[in-house]
Amino acid sequence: MTQLHPSPHIASTRIIASDFDGTLCDTYRYDALTNNHLPIIRDDIIEAASGSRLIVATARRAVHPAIRYLWECGLVHPSMPVISENGGVIHLLERGEERRVILAPDHSRDRIITWIDSVKDQLDHSPKGRHLSLKHGETMVIARYQTSSGKVTRADQLLLLKQLRQLAPPTWLSIVQSGESVCIQHSSVNKGVALRQALKLIGIERSDAYVISLGDAQNDRSLLEEADLSIGVHQSMRPHANHTYTNGVDSALRVLQDHRTNIPTTAHKPHMAHLGAA
Repeated sequence: MTQLHPSPHIASTRIIASDFDGTLCDTYRYDALTNNHLPIIRDDIIEAASGSRLIVATARRAVHPAIRYLWECGLVHPSMPVISENGGVIHLLERGEERRVILAPDHSRDRIITWIDSVKDQLDHSPKGRHLSLKHGETMVIARYQTSSGKVTRADQLLLLKQLRQLAPPTWLSIVQSGESVCIQHSSVNKGVALRQALKLIGIERSDAYVISLGDAQNDRSLLEEADLSIGVHQSMRPHANHTYTNGVDSALRVLQDHRTNIPTTAHKPHMAHLGAA
């Protein structure tokens, strides 16, 4: 990978804003009981992020155990927020307790569920061996075609995305691919808007921050557009990023290493038992 250099204008605070799945993590253990893909985060990623002002912006639901785990494993410093549901929710850790700030309009999820219930019978048949899985968050619904063992592919989700968009969704609704799932949410919600709000919540003005953003899928576009330096780690991001590399997590690791910042912290190893990993 080519060495990265920020622009000549360096604000007083350097922020790394990154997608999670497919960018910082690509290894999982599937829990059939909860239908959750539980992340196994590489030690070198945690070590590289340990001194950084890293804000993770993920499509994962606010209720997912992986959200708190991002702090517990040492990937995200306790002073930094986590953004979930593609920008619908901001999580803050205050004296060990999690506080959630909802950014999506009131009753967004209920309106989304009502629409899905009205159209899901019109969906074409899922690919052979796959079934439609719907998981409800606080502000959104995640849909995916998956096998009974939890296997998912980007190709299957692109098919689902196409099918859902053909069902004439209302104008207030956004349907976007998030790597190996499809996110159905209010159109006012995105990661870029949430990043600005998250910075305010921790007392950093956007004009005082130099933001480096990383992402691998279409739901990361707003995060990349908000950045001073945008980096794609998947080929699909070429039209949307200043630099695009195709090595996924390995590319993200190099970015974290090249742009380490200085929050005093003590890195620690992930407690995999917290997420039930073997």
